[in-house]
Amino acid sequence: MLTGWSQIVEVAVSRRMSLFEDCSQLLFELLDASLNATTSPDCSVKMAYVLTNVSLTCMAKLRDERFICPAGTDSDAVTCLDIISSKQLPNAACNSLLFKLVMATLRNESSEILRRRQYALLLSYFQYCSSILDSDVPPSVLRFLLLEEQDGDDEDITLQKVLKEHNELAHANFSIIRKEAQAIVDLVTKDAFHGSEAGKALSFYVLDALISIDHEKYFLNQLQSRGILRSCLSDVANYLSKDSSLASESSQRFCTVDAQFSLLLRLSHHYGKHGSQILLSMGALQNLSACNLMGGQKKVNPRAISKIVKERTGEEQDCTRDSGLRKAASVSF
Repeated sequence: MLTGWSQIVEVAVSRRMSLFEDCSQLLFELLDASLNATTSPDCSVKMAYVLTNVSLTCMAKLRDERFICPAGTDSDAVTCLDIISSKQLPNAACNSLLFKLVMATLRNESSEILRRRQYALLLSYFQYCSSILDSDVPPSVLRFLLLEEQDGDDEDITLQKVLKEHNELAHANFSIIRKEAQAIVDLVTKDAFHGSEAGKALSFYVLDALISIDHEKYFLNQLQSRGILRSCLSDVANYLSKDSSLASESSQRFCTVDAQFSLLLRLSHHYGKHGSQILLSMGALQNLSACNLMGGQKKVNPRAISKIVKERTGEEQDCTRDSGLRKAASVSF
């Protein structure tokens, strides 16, 4: 009966949601009910798997509702204001969903197959909550774009409101995850090292997502203390060092390495100079310079690599640092 119900819901959500007026609220209620049932002690692993599939469909539709073109197919009519003010669930509703999703993931009775679906749901949630605005674009530039379209102060007020609400949601998401951080990181790390290839890839993507919402270097310290970052670097280097690795390894293995590489790249992107120094201290340049990239083994001068590491860790001037990095890139790749 539950399987039949889930199939009806998934088809209705995928193909008939446009017939309803308040789609977002209906999707939220379905998501909320599914997650509530999943966290129940009476819910078996099989039932939880079916309910999680329903949750995934609802979250995917919510994500489409948010990021779809505000003016439909008439993209010429879309303004910057339309884009930045795209509809989203209230922060309180998002926080409620994340809390219940965390509880569902940490349930006592579970399986790797179920957790893979829950990890995918968690990643979809973080994508839904991500800001449409690029954090690297200064607010002054956004204000200029808004003023170019329309005159008045309403656009500036809307921009400030959107930025404030997103910052509040990001901090709330971090706070909710941090309350169960030890259990979450332990569980995800276990699947990252001992799960199937599909489970490993999803687990590393979850760790990547945790780093992306980290505000106090809390998750960075968690990963460092467990040796996860060094293990990722070693796995990536070993994979790239193999002859014809892309042909001999399975596609699932490639996805796992891709997830590990994404996690390492996230360090330097999210933590800036500090993240780059962590990678250099682990020997990232030495490891990658010895890899069989582009089908050919490259010989590298160890002294040159050592000098570059010193430059990047702050022992020489900034201009010398930049020059050394360019040399490293040309040698390594």
